[in-house]
Amino acid sequence: MDKSKLELSVGITSIIGIVMLILGVLWGKDVGFASKQRQVYFSFANSGGLRPGDPVHINGVKKGRVDEILLRQDHVMIATMLDDDITLFDDTHAQIGMQDLMGGHKMEISPGVSGQPLLTGGIDHPVTGSSVVGIAEMFAEAYSLKPKVDTLLVTMQKSMAELSQLLDRDKLRQPLHRSVQNLDEVSTELNQLLSETKPRLRGTLTHMHSVSQTMDTLLTANRSAIQSSLAGLAQVTAKMDTMTTSLQDMLFAIQGREGTVGKLVYDDAIFERLQHTVSGMDSLTVELRQSLGKYLNGVDIKLLNLIDF
Repeated sequence: MDKSKLELSVGITSIIGIVMLILGVLWGKDVGFASKQRQVYFSFANSGGLRPGDPVHINGVKKGRVDEILLRQDHVMIATMLDDDITLFDDTHAQIGMQDLMGGHKMEISPGVSGQPLLTGGIDHPVTGSSVVGIAEMFAEAYSLKPKVDTLLVTMQKSMAELSQLLDRDKLRQPLHRSVQNLDEVSTELNQLLSETKPRLRGTLTHMHSVSQTMDTLLTANRSAIQSSLAGLAQVTAKMDTMTTSLQDMLFAIQGREGTVGKLVYDDAIFERLQHTVSGMDSLTVELRQSLGKYLNGVDIKLLNLIDF
């Protein structure tokens, strides 16, 4: 092969390699030639490690790429290139997440379900998104928790030491073993007692059932009489209430010194007269007995013969 052909082969090979490299870069950057794309801006408080060329997913499907990242005073503006066949609604939600464990990032967009087309998305009115904590942030957060974890481990060690002392053989395990043994003995005795008294208990229950049936039969047969007795008892109770009311009125009248009984009870003069009369009757009885004894001395008189029925 002459030198000119060799140079031509090397040139063609180099051109093919350069074209393949360019196509590979364009493919990696998700630069399309056939499909149309449109630019949509999103606003985040932090880029979360996102870089231009990172993929943009719509409900998990890759439908665009990150085109540019613009730093603002208090936020980050991210320009994305999305396929033109994607429809976004006014409740669109976007977030930055991890693509893999090697540190790659992606933007995940949920297009919304409101049915109202998205009127924002320009550079002056971007869609507000939210960032997802990455691996670096998670490690930083875990490192900040290390003092708390150390304190918790020390506390757990102290608690385990105290628990070990609490579970000492002489203080807890042996008394607990004796308690369980005693409980087992009590359970055995109780089972034995139940076994011995089971026939009598069954007989008692049978007798109680028979008595219950007898009582039910008796009550059913004498229901009308019982109802009549209860009605009569209600009438008697009403009369007793009336009598009690009358007695209360009488007691109130006596306490108020009204009527004959009240005056008799509380008038001292009437009491003295009554006492004087009783004393006179007592003297008259004694005198009459003495006089009759003198006149009838030696006379046989039968009282029954004098009474003519």
